[in-house]
Amino acid sequence: MSSKGKKTRGVTKGIGTHDIVTASNERILIQMNEDQKLPNGVQANSRFVSEIGSRTRSLAPLHVKTWKEVTLEVKDEIKKGLLHKFDVNFKEAGIAKFVEDKMNNTFRSWKGKLHKHFKKYADDIDFARAHPPTEKVFGDRDISDWEWLCDNLYTDQAYHNRCRINTINRNKKIYNHCGGSRPFTKHMEAEEQVNIWYSLNLVADLHY
Repeated sequence: MSSKGKKTRGVTKGIGTHDIVTASNERILIQMNEDQKLPNGVQANSRFVSEIGSRTRSLAPLHVKTWKEVTLEVKDEIKKGLLHKFDVNFKEAGIAKFVEDKMNNTFRSWKGKLHKHFKKYADDIDFARAHPPTEKVFGDRDISDWEWLCDNLYTDQAYHNRCRINTINRNKKIYNHCGGSRPFTKHMEAEEQVNIWYSLNLVADLHY
C-alpha cells in the first residue's frame, strides 16, 4: 500500500479567476474596505491577492536582493496585468499601498522558499547551483536566475543576518492564526456569511 504524502498548496496560477471573468464577461470589482484596510468581499480579496502573487512571481526579477531594487517599470507591468481580470483603480485610497505591500510580501516569501531549497545543498555550492527547485516552486525561470541567487544572495552574510533577525521577530509575535494566507478579518467575514445563509435557510424550512 502506497503512503500518501502531506498535501501542500502549490503555486497559485489564477486559473479559477480567469474562468470566472470569462464566464461573466466582466472583471471582478475591487474596492477597499477602509475599516479592514482590505478589498471588500471575501472571494474578491482572496482572488485579487492570489493574482498579485502569481504575477509577481512571473514578472519580478530574481537578480536583485530586495524588493526596493525592483524598478517602477516592472511594478507597473505587474499592476497592468491585474487589469485584465480586475476592475481596480490604483489611485483609490489604500489600493496602491495594498498592492505594493502584497507584491513585496510575495517577493520576500518566494525568496525565502527558494532559500529553504538552497540550504539543503549549502555545503556544496556547485551542486546547489546545478540543482534549482522544481517548477512548482521556481516556476519557468531560467537557471541563470537561480545561479545568481546562489552566488549573490544566499551566500551573503548580510542576508543571513537579516533572515535570523526576521525569524526572531516572528517568534516574538503572541497572536497568530493558522488560516492560511487569508487575513483573519476575512475568515470572520466568511463565517458571518455562512451563519447568515444558515439562518435564512432555517427560517425558510420552519415557515414555508
